[in-house]
Amino acid sequence: MEEFHPHNDEVGRGALRGEPAPSTGAIARREGSGAGLERAAPGDQSAGRSPRGRGVGPPLAGVSVSRSRSAEPARPRGGTELCIRAGPAALRGVRCQMTFNAEEAHNIVKECIEGILGKVDYNHNKVNQWTATIVEQSLTHLVKLGKTYKYIVTCAVMQKCGAGLHTASSCFWDTTTDGTCTVRWENRTMNCIVNVFAIAVVL
Repeated sequence: MEEFHPHNDEVGRGALRGEPAPSTGAIARREGSGAGLERAAPGDQSAGRSPRGRGVGPPLAGVSVSRSRSAEPARPRGGTELCIRAGPAALRGVRCQMTFNAEEAHNIVKECIEGILGKVDYNHNKVNQWTATIVEQSLTHLVKLGKTYKYIVTCAVMQKCGAGLHTASSCFWDTTTDGTCTVRWENRTMNCIVNVFAIAVVL
């Protein structure tokens, strides 16, 4: 009589009961693991064997049997995180650095006036050219300072003839960043008054 040597798996138990062996691709349970079911590869004769020579065969191609770790949440990029955390403080720092320097602007405008009117006498035919050149040169030098400001420059030239000259201006703005300066210059034949208005641009 033929003897059976059963194994502790589905194939061995089925052979003792006279049942046919499971068909290819059947589901085999791991011995004593209780970890779940695993599909045997088609045509794999080692399906149903335990890890001690009777374990489950290799998994299907493309199927990973390793336990996956939970993915960690993506962290924001360093630059973005820095901007979010330092945004308000950086903004306050920018506003502190954007204080209008009236003395610096005064020196720039005075040099422009002296370069254009310093060696000439009043001439009615040239006044328009002088005033246009003064405001253009003053504005150009102010922009070269590289500060984020909008500038308005006005210039008035009046001949000295004994008459009075009175000017006034009023502004509604942020006094912590915006500012103005007035430059009064004269020689023996004329008076020149230049006003500079600076409005900060917060980006």
